[in-house]
Amino acid sequence: MVRQAGKGGGAAAHLRYIQRDGTSRDGERGVLYGAETDRVDAKAFLERGADDRHQFRFIVSPEDADRLDDLTDFTRDLMTRMEADLGTRLDWVAVNHFNTAHPHVHVVVNGRDDQGKDLVIDGGYITHGIRERASEFATLELGPVSEIEQRQKLETEIDRGRFTRLDRALLDQATENHLDMRPGIETPTSDLVDRRLRLSRLAKLERMGLASQTEPGRWTLDDRLEERLRNLGERDDITRQMHRALKARDKGTAPTRDPAHFRLHGEVPERPVTGRLVDRHLTEELGEKLSLVVDGIDGRVHHLRGFDPAQMEDIPGGAIVEIAAAPVPDKPRPSDRAILTHTEDGIYRPSAHLERMQLDRLCGRPFKGNASHCLSHAISKTYYSTGG
Repeated sequence: MVRQAGKGGGAAAHLRYIQRDGTSRDGERGVLYGAETDRVDAKAFLERGADDRHQFRFIVSPEDADRLDDLTDFTRDLMTRMEADLGTRLDWVAVNHFNTAHPHVHVVVNGRDDQGKDLVIDGGYITHGIRERASEFATLELGPVSEIEQRQKLETEIDRGRFTRLDRALLDQATENHLDMRPGIETPTSDLVDRRLRLSRLAKLERMGLASQTEPGRWTLDDRLEERLRNLGERDDITRQMHRALKARDKGTAPTRDPAHFRLHGEVPERPVTGRLVDRHLTEELGEKLSLVVDGIDGRVHHLRGFDPAQMEDIPGGAIVEIAAAPVPDKPRPSDRAILTHTEDGIYRPSAHLERMQLDRLCGRPFKGNASHCLSHAISKTYYSTGG
């Protein structure tokens, strides 16, 4: 992913949260590392890229990352090879993530080459080239994957409730979402996805309501198969994240919460959500917006997405928050005008407002308006989503 660099604090927020969400193998918080050091100064890295036109972000997820001896050394070797491919030194940092079933690495690259010019990386290289290089290094360290091992991995995908390589093979074979799997009909066998694997996956999709057998051997796939499966996978990932957040909050002492009590919302819930802020994390791993996990007073655990990190800076973990569509009054109120007065670059921070009020009092300057009401109203607004 290519992002505009140095604008609006997004790059800083991204680095902050990939460190926060990252973990080492022993569960310690992840740290930024680079080509030559195990601990990089994030502020210095951001300052070097502040005037860059863009910033590159990507995730390296080797298929057998859990078997690699050292994911950090692996990443350094990969980045060295990238520099050779691109013909320039790269200014990069990375964080390892071992807090999911698939260990992976977040890499951020500043947007200038070693000559000070805009760094240009072909989209095809980002999409496919990096993956191929990572696969080459994994093969060098772990040895080639045998056909038996590849088939075993495909077998594990039959019952998954997310989009898989088997689904991709079925979609590639289908004609207008129709498949002919009758005996004697030639079936593609690319990537070891043979007829038996395809039929087994079709049976699973049928149980999920995403495929139907119209007559023996003839199948019809849901016309939104990929979208629905990816949404199911995303929902499963969010549920796992919510479980991890609750477990970390309770230090593993509380019973596991029933997912039936989890509520997943968009940017603005249909009804206000009130409760204790349990966690905040990146909505998309390569993005900048945050998602929140709130343990609601209604007995449910809520997941809400799409928050600007600047909105959340002054709200501590464990705070009681209410999240809803911000009310739109018929006309500006005194508190609204005061908030606008103390807004910088479109962002209002209660802490900065409070400091200004205290400074005005020390300097003997009068504060216009009801200070306590204004600040109370302002802080209340901070807990609201700006959507709606």
